[in-house]
Amino acid sequence: MSEICKIRECDDLQAGDLVALDQISNTVHKANQKDKKEVVGVCVETYPETNEALICNEGMVDVNVIGIICLGDHLRLSHVNGKADAVNTIQEEDIFGVRSIGKVVGLYDIYSKAKVLLNIK
Repeated sequence: MSEICKIRECDDLQAGDLVALDQISNTVHKANQKDKKEVVGVCVETYPETNEALICNEGMVDVNVIGIICLGDHLRLSHVNGKADAVNTIQEEDIFGVRSIGKVVGLYDIYSKAKVLLNIK
């Protein structure tokens, strides 16, 4: 599902960033570690003239990543605002309750992006 959302004033949101919803102001911002449960999707496109962004939570989209990412890796919210990194093992998801946002289905020559099949619930 895709949705147009207002961007929080102080955020420099870019395509590929993981976003969380601030329910008080009803705006989205780059997700950070404390937003684990509030991640609502990935920014696909920004509209600076209206301070809005197109957010997707399903389908295949490009996601901004850090670290070493391989095909088939599950991704999670990293320690860097708006970025994802690989879940170390599938067991980590089960044992520690790490929330996966999707699975890597494609890689690029640019190591800071990956094509991801989203699974944000």
